[in-house]
Amino acid sequence: MYAKMKKSLGNKRVFLTEGQIAEIVATYAGNLDGATFGLEYKEPVKGNGQGATSGQTEDEPPRVVSKIFPNTFFGYRKVTVDRPPQPGKEVKVKFKKGQKPYDPELRDTESIPLGEDIAAYMAREVLPHVPDAFVNEDIKDEKDGQVGKVGYEVNFNRYFYVYKPPRPPEVIAEEIRAMEARFLELMKGVVA
Repeated sequence: MYAKMKKSLGNKRVFLTEGQIAEIVATYAGNLDGATFGLEYKEPVKGNGQGATSGQTEDEPPRVVSKIFPNTFFGYRKVTVDRPPQPGKEVKVKFKKGQKPYDPELRDTESIPLGEDIAAYMAREVLPHVPDAFVNEDIKDEKDGQVGKVGYEVNFNRYFYVYKPPRPPEVIAEEIRAMEARFLELMKGVVA
């Protein structure tokens, strides 16, 4: 969402118009799901069929710019997964009374989506590969007191990236030939 500046201002070459700002605010304030922007910049399609690398070309459908997810969608609970010491290996850790012994060198973590049962996740994703693994229930979140630490990660590329296939090699080769011909024409003027 931008408009091209008539003249660059340092490294700045684009800006938001008042109409674009109003459209962004209305989408956000209206809590709209699946919205598209009517004022999104569209790169003009060049005569040789070459599209732009950024923005939206005139022949593309509008992109979805807003999506609504539940609060827990991006959340996870990072649990500590321990394994018992291997037979014959000495472990230099003092265990508290009632604590399961574990090998700190074999310690790992798993990020389990919020709302998913930890035991079910472990049975499906961890135990088939490491049958002696267990969740260290002594490591708890400070705010809710449950096993594991709560975190969030929002990966915008995963949810908003729109794949644009590369241009066909024939088109690129033709552009290179045209540039070479133009370069040779310009060099004739310099050498002459």
